[in-house]
Amino acid sequence: MGPSDFDCLTPHGDKWWSGQPAYNTSKPNIVAVLKAFHAHGIRAVTYGKAAAGGVVGYENFRRRPDLPGYTDGRPWLESYDAAYLDWMESLGPPKPGEKRPVPGTPDEMEKAGYRGSGRFAPYTKGGSCWCSVWYSCTRDETLDIGVNELIGSSKMFGYDGVRFDGEFFAARHRTLDGSFVAGEDFDAEAANVRLVRRMKETIHRSCPGYLFGYNAGTSIDWAIVEDNVPASFREKCESDGLIANEALAFPGDIPWLDYVRSVAREAEIVRHYGGDHATYPFDRSGNRPYNFIVNFALRSHVMGSYEGPGFDNADLNRFGTRFAALLWDRGLRSWAAEDMAVASEREVWWRPFAAARPRRAAALSSSSTSSTLPRARRS
Repeated sequence: MGPSDFDCLTPHGDKWWSGQPAYNTSKPNIVAVLKAFHAHGIRAVTYGKAAAGGVVGYENFRRRPDLPGYTDGRPWLESYDAAYLDWMESLGPPKPGEKRPVPGTPDEMEKAGYRGSGRFAPYTKGGSCWCSVWYSCTRDETLDIGVNELIGSSKMFGYDGVRFDGEFFAARHRTLDGSFVAGEDFDAEAANVRLVRRMKETIHRSCPGYLFGYNAGTSIDWAIVEDNVPASFREKCESDGLIANEALAFPGDIPWLDYVRSVAREAEIVRHYGGDHATYPFDRSGNRPYNFIVNFALRSHVMGSYEGPGFDNADLNRFGTRFAALLWDRGLRSWAAEDMAVASEREVWWRPFAAARPRRAAALSSSSTSSTLPRARRS
């Protein structure tokens, strides 16, 4: 994470508190970690979003108040906290040997040698904070700010892509002077298709093979057969775009089979248009193995690591790596398997996971990952 997630991913110093949520960050450490990853064939992506953050983000907003969106005369600010921002500015970068992942309280930071921090104690609790300024990228000038920072961070650190947590978007809204950023005939869908293409093409010219990941930001409830998947969504999927639906981390108290159907439908849509699908573990907690088993069996991924009983996360990663060519083969598609039956001493889940892929001589290669039903969900 940079000093600001939209407009400063290329810091001048070696240490900083990130824009969101004030992580203790080190340029030499990031470079060293990414170098080690690359030595093992692992690609790494940076965090990005259409929102500036932290002290740097608000300073850039002060200099160019005409760039973000406005509603009813107010800029698109999130969790604005003047006292917190003033306090963060007083801290300066993390001191040598600083081990806190995020700043402590003003009093704690004062004791740690950050002089002047304590006087902010009546006004802020310190710690983390999401002080953001949101931008639409309807205008190329604004889009280019974010795109150029992504290119710069790739060259500075060695990042191989970006995972957006609120991707660049185009919209019709008011600006600082009250005028609209686009005319009444504004076509949001066409504008977003153009934005995604321009972003990918511009970055790929400087960083070939650069990867893009998106938080879905919408329910993926369209149907391929009805040809109603938005063109902008298809453009994000195209060429291995990662679509991570964070909303499925909070599906509510539903049977596992309902979750299976959701993941299966979404993964099928995303993969059909050339992308990769992912969800987050339930409640953002990685202690339920079925989150990982279900997603892997349905050609999906999980944004997180397993932290539960029974086996180590390393074992799960080894399994996924060993069988990646089968689990995520581009030719795999859901298969009704109506003419098949499975005999088992226990009730086995298999039909929702059945898949087939084309093979030589027009034959079919079948794949079915079975799983015993969780006891609490058998009804």
